[in-house]
Amino acid sequence: MVDRLAEDHANARLLANGLAAIPGLSVDVDGVETNIVLCHIHDTGLSNEAFLALLKAAGILASPFDDGVIRFVTHREITADLVQTALERIKRQLS
Repeated sequence: MVDRLAEDHANARLLANGLAAIPGLSVDVDGVETNIVLCHIHDTGLSNEAFLALLKAAGILASPFDDGVIRFVTHREITADLVQTALERIKRQLS
């Protein structure tokens, strides 16, 4: 799977940029160097649990990282199209 790492990292960067563009979410896009994206949700007013429940209802899995920080991970089963779909669903859930 080493041959695919660049694709996973590119998808993570796509996800990071998309999340950063959603009101209430914050991502250090320049800090995304691997397939892991840390998203700050403080400005949504939601707890980690509430935010993760919204994601799960939209068919998106992520995990808590710290208080007000959610961890997303891209991998071989996550395509650029799936990232775009996830971003649309997240925007819809937060609006």
